[in-house]
Amino acid sequence: MDIEPQAKNVEQRNCLTLNWVSQEVTHFITNPPFTWDMLKPILDHLPTLAPTWLLLPADYMHNVRVGPYMAKCAKVVSVGRMYWENNKKKGVDNYAWYLFTNNETETTFYGRKP
Repeated sequence: MDIEPQAKNVEQRNCLTLNWVSQEVTHFITNPPFTWDMLKPILDHLPTLAPTWLLLPADYMHNVRVGPYMAKCAKVVSVGRMYWENNKKKGVDNYAWYLFTNNETETTFYGRKP
């Protein structure tokens, strides 16, 4: 599902309207909006339903606002610089996948492989 589906087989839905998930759902994986007013509700909600992978700027883990959420971040997987096709320009920001859970945990970091 997606709030703005780009394919016919993707259901249009806002993740914040979910209040349960079936046993078939093991994880959420998404490239969320980066603005805090949109990201915070996602961080507060999705990991309570299922472990949630979010693609975010790598330096978010150092942001004071994200600090409390890092206590529930199980993994950070470095991606490096991203090239966004629709921007037609090389990225200047580094990104990482973050795995957020509903429980406090130690964070394991995975660096980029050559």
